[in-house]
Amino acid sequence: MGQLAYLKVLDNELVVALGCTEPTAIALASALAVKYLDEDLLVRLEVYASSNIIKNAMGVHIPGTGLMGMSLAAALGTLSDSSMELNLLSGLTKEQIEKAALMIKEGRVNVTQKETHKKLYIEVVARGEKSYAKVIVEDRHTHVSYIEKDGKVILSQDDQVNLLSEESYEFLNISGIWDFIHQVDIQKLSKVEQSITMNKRIGEEGLKNPYGLKVGKTLFDAMEKGYTSWDLSNYAMALTSAGCDARMAGTSLQVMSNSGSGNQGLGVVLP
Repeated sequence: MGQLAYLKVLDNELVVALGCTEPTAIALASALAVKYLDEDLLVRLEVYASSNIIKNAMGVHIPGTGLMGMSLAAALGTLSDSSMELNLLSGLTKEQIEKAALMIKEGRVNVTQKETHKKLYIEVVARGEKSYAKVIVEDRHTHVSYIEKDGKVILSQDDQVNLLSEESYEFLNISGIWDFIHQVDIQKLSKVEQSITMNKRIGEEGLKNPYGLKVGKTLFDAMEKGYTSWDLSNYAMALTSAGCDARMAGTSLQVMSNSGSGNQGLGVVLP
């Protein structure tokens, strides 16, 4: 398989993201549902999510809000631009946050666990006065597999080729990857360079400020005080953990996610 295929994998798997990807995926599904609802008044928003999504989304902060919660992510999604995908919650205004909070206060957002074998499954139903729209995101945070409006199927997974399926990566092997990294023109790896710059920035932010559980900052402070040795291994652990701390606590800095996970992106790049 040629270099183009490997570069395509990198392009698919390295995605800029803001905040934890689970609440962002919920917001994305909500944004799309409201877009297809196409009514001025949103009466109710129903969110059905797998247990794994609930576990990962319920306790992390949403960037720029100082708040957390799946209901808030869903409500904010209805006020955001779906075309921005994993960055749709960037640049939230005070008005948007207040409107989302009011939706929740009025009881117009409901979150329920979906019984499914899938780890990543989000279903959002937006109901207006006269119609409804349903959107399903599954398997990957930006993979919209189903769209329905008033009983009419607009999109189903069978209608599109999922280029990110496991089958499409069957050509990958150690020998091919080894040849690729030794032969590829480094100028074609700008996205990898962007990953290093972007993820290092958020790691350093986490070392400077007390985000979340402060795992990274605590490790770094212990090194500075001489409690643990100042070496490359400990610094790598501190920097990576600090990036995760900052991201989970809602920093406004973006990360380059890897294979659908922001923390995985940090773990791949920073050490």
